[in-house]
Amino acid sequence: MAETEKAVREAMHGLKSLEKSCGKYDDWSVNVTMEMLEKHIPKKPIKARVYYTKTFCPCCDTVVEYKTQASYYCDMCGQRLDWEE
Repeated sequence: MAETEKAVREAMHGLKSLEKSCGKYDDWSVNVTMEMLEKHIPKKPIKARVYYTKTFCPCCDTVVEYKTQASYYCDMCGQRLDWEE
Protein backbone atom coordinates (compact mmCIF):
# COMPACT_ATOMS: atom_id res chain seq x y z
CA MET A 1 0.00 0.00 0.00
CA ALA A 2 2.90 2.35 0.60
CA GLU A 3 3.77 2.26 -3.11
CA THR A 4 0.22 3.22 -4.08
CA GLU A 5 0.18 6.10 -1.62
CA LYS A 6 3.56 7.32 -2.90
CA ALA A 7 2.37 7.20 -6.51
CA VAL A 8 -0.83 9.08 -5.65
CA ARG A 9 1.09 11.76 -3.75
CA GLU A 10 3.50 12.20 -6.69
CA ALA A 11 0.56 12.58 -9.09
CA MET A 12 -1.03 15.13 -6.75
CA HIS A 13 2.23 17.10 -6.60
CA GLY A 14 2.35 17.17 -10.40
CA LEU A 15 -1.25 18.38 -10.56
CA LYS A 16 -0.55 21.16 -8.06
CA SER A 17 2.24 22.50 -10.25
CA LEU A 18 0.01 22.19 -13.33
CA GLU A 19 -2.80 24.06 -11.53
CA LYS A 20 -0.67 27.23 -11.38
CA SER A 21 -0.54 27.48 -15.17
CA CYS A 22 -4.20 26.62 -15.93
CA GLY A 23 -7.26 28.77 -16.45
CA LYS A 24 -10.37 28.68 -14.28
CA TYR A 25 -12.00 25.78 -16.12
CA ASP A 26 -8.85 23.72 -15.82
CA ASP A 27 -8.52 24.65 -12.13
CA TRP A 28 -11.89 22.99 -11.55
CA SER A 29 -10.75 19.89 -13.44
CA VAL A 30 -7.54 19.74 -11.44
CA ASN A 31 -9.43 20.09 -8.14
CA VAL A 32 -11.84 17.28 -9.03
CA THR A 33 -8.94 15.07 -10.09
CA MET A 34 -7.12 15.84 -6.81
CA GLU A 35 -10.21 14.83 -4.81
CA MET A 36 -10.42 11.57 -6.74
CA LEU A 37 -6.74 10.83 -6.19
CA GLU A 38 -7.04 11.53 -2.45
CA LYS A 39 -9.74 8.84 -2.22
CA HIS A 40 -7.14 6.25 -3.28
CA ILE A 41 -5.01 6.91 -0.20
CA PRO A 42 -6.27 4.31 2.32
CA LYS A 43 -7.80 5.60 5.56
CA LYS A 44 -8.75 3.59 8.60
CA PRO A 45 -12.49 3.08 9.19
CA ILE A 46 -13.81 4.65 12.39
CA LYS A 47 -15.03 2.21 15.03
CA ALA A 48 -18.21 3.24 16.81
CA ARG A 49 -17.79 3.86 20.51
CA VAL A 50 -21.26 2.61 21.42
CA TYR A 51 -21.74 -0.16 18.87
CA TYR A 52 -18.43 -1.95 18.54
CA THR A 53 -19.79 -4.07 15.70
CA LYS A 54 -20.15 -1.05 13.40
CA THR A 55 -17.49 0.91 11.62
CA PHE A 56 -17.85 4.11 9.62
CA CYS A 57 -16.15 5.65 6.61
CA PRO A 58 -13.72 8.38 7.77
CA CYS A 59 -14.88 10.70 4.96
CA CYS A 60 -18.66 10.43 4.75
CA ASP A 61 -19.63 8.63 8.01
CA THR A 62 -21.47 5.85 6.15
CA VAL A 63 -21.58 2.48 7.92
CA VAL A 64 -19.07 0.14 6.26
CA GLU A 65 -18.51 -3.55 6.85
CA TYR A 66 -15.59 -5.76 5.98
CA LYS A 67 -17.01 -8.58 3.87
CA THR A 68 -15.03 -9.12 0.70
CA GLN A 69 -12.40 -7.56 -1.53
CA ALA A 70 -15.07 -5.00 -2.54
CA SER A 71 -15.04 -3.71 1.04
CA TYR A 72 -11.75 -1.97 0.38
CA TYR A 73 -13.77 1.05 -0.80
CA CYS A 74 -16.74 2.91 0.72
CA ASP A 75 -19.91 2.29 -1.30
CA MET A 76 -21.08 5.89 -0.88
CA CYS A 77 -18.03 8.09 -1.48
CA GLY A 78 -15.42 5.71 -2.90
CA GLN A 79 -12.83 6.29 -0.16
CA ARG A 80 -10.28 3.47 -0.04
CA LEU A 81 -10.30 1.79 3.38
CA ASP A 82 -7.42 0.28 5.33
CA TRP A 83 -8.71 -2.63 7.44
CA GLU A 84 -5.31 -3.63 8.84
CA GLU A 85 -5.06 -3.44 12.61
